[in-house]
Amino acid sequence: MRIPGIRSAFVKNFSVLVTGTAVAQAIPVLLQPLLRRVFDADLFALFAVYNSVSSILIVMTTLRYEMAVVLPARDRDAIHVTWLALAINLCMALLFFLLVAFLPHSLSRWLAWPEQGRLWLYLLPLAVMLFSAAHTLNYWLIRKKAFRASAMNRVARRVSEGAVQSGGGLAGWQGGLLWGELIGRGAYLMMAFGQALRTGFSIRHVHPAKLKEVAVRYKEFPIYQTIPALLNTLSLMVPVLLINSYYSAKTTAEFDLCRQVLLLPLALITTAMSQLLLQKYAEQRNRQQSIMPGFLKLTLVNTLFATAVVIFFRLTGEPLFVLLFGEQWANAGTYAALLAPAFMIQFVVSPLSTLIIALEKIKLGALWQVLMFAAILSLHWFRHLDEKDFLLTFSFIIIGMYLIYWFLLFVIVVRYEKSRQQSQKKV
Repeated sequence: MRIPGIRSAFVKNFSVLVTGTAVAQAIPVLLQPLLRRVFDADLFALFAVYNSVSSILIVMTTLRYEMAVVLPARDRDAIHVTWLALAINLCMALLFFLLVAFLPHSLSRWLAWPEQGRLWLYLLPLAVMLFSAAHTLNYWLIRKKAFRASAMNRVARRVSEGAVQSGGGLAGWQGGLLWGELIGRGAYLMMAFGQALRTGFSIRHVHPAKLKEVAVRYKEFPIYQTIPALLNTLSLMVPVLLINSYYSAKTTAEFDLCRQVLLLPLALITTAMSQLLLQKYAEQRNRQQSIMPGFLKLTLVNTLFATAVVIFFRLTGEPLFVLLFGEQWANAGTYAALLAPAFMIQFVVSPLSTLIIALEKIKLGALWQVLMFAAILSLHWFRHLDEKDFLLTFSFIIIGMYLIYWFLLFVIVVRYEKSRQQSQKKV
């Protein structure tokens, strides 16, 4: 039997998603040399905090039910799962808005939210709701194998966002950076909803009793997946908030630029790869097919690519950032050279983590996420270090924890293969 990496359908679908994602991610990256010159560094610090808090809240807004959209055997059940996630998203967004409305000053202090961005604290729930709804509908498109439509939606988001940001920046409108991001999310939702309707998604024949049924059927997602996913996102975003609290706004902006550039391989490839692998691993499990060959091959291929990226940033870090973004962003290039190994090991392991869902080993994933979050929180004890040493400590923590994660995934696959072989012998 051929392994997933060389199956023609997988390669075709993967290519479509990667191409669309690459175009979508290339737009903001290509605009960065312009945006970093027309918007203030303090505004980018606000943008980093805004995106970090937004990413944390997005994890909670659907209670992770969107991940279950690809699992039901019947589309009717999948439609109910999708609407369940959308309804929960709306309720959570309203809850977030009430918290902001009644506790604005407390939240600002707790999040170290920049004073000049108070308006964006109020708009944050809307931004979260727009993205989460679009993200949920995107899983419906993945289920229907509408990969081209999924890719087009991402491009529409970035085109809208980039147009407003670049136009606003050139016109001297500092608010264009954040308003463009919000408008891009709105475009993403409109496109995703339209594409979903064209692939069979509907509100007809949606019944409350069925919503309750699928909520119970996939209750492991909110119980065992929401908190781990939240901890995972916190592990990614808390460093931004910590740096914003411990160091200057300039350092926060520099770290955010470094992170954005290093995350590019993950954004270009990992998201699309993860969605395809989730569908593929679920299908292989249902058909009792072997997973190990594809798991090992993907680990090897991703490791080779990640190693090349690390070497590139180690050799070019500071000069590259000065060339692309200007002399004022030289420190960001130095940070990129330090942090490249930590970000690239995530590139290797993150796509494989869909096994946790496909093989329904969510509890083991939850255990690792708790340990990961605890490790990230330990950064608090290193706040006395200077910026470079702090980031180097952060890098060591990430590398160690993701090595543990890969070994955990390997053990899960080994157990699956043994179980599969025993089942086949019984037949």
